[in-house]
Amino acid sequence: TKKTTARAIIKLVKQFNWTSSIVIYQNHAFRIRGANAIIEEFIKNNLTVRESIIFYISTLIIHDNLKNKLINSGN
Repeated sequence: TKKTTARAIIKLVKQFNWTSSIVIYQNHAFRIRGANAIIEEFIKNNLTVRESIIFYISTLIIHDNLKNKLINSGN
């Protein structure tokens, strides 16, 4: 399930002692719900989602300027 996957991602984040992340997801209803589940788990665990970036799988294009998003996201 999406929640199980999100919890597994949180375990990895904590294992590496990260406090924040960028979520990149596909622009598709199922993927958006998965991204939302991950973001909810981040919030529940006092972790920060610095950016949420959409990837269009049909065109292989990332919404927004990925380089700028990564540079401006902080650590």
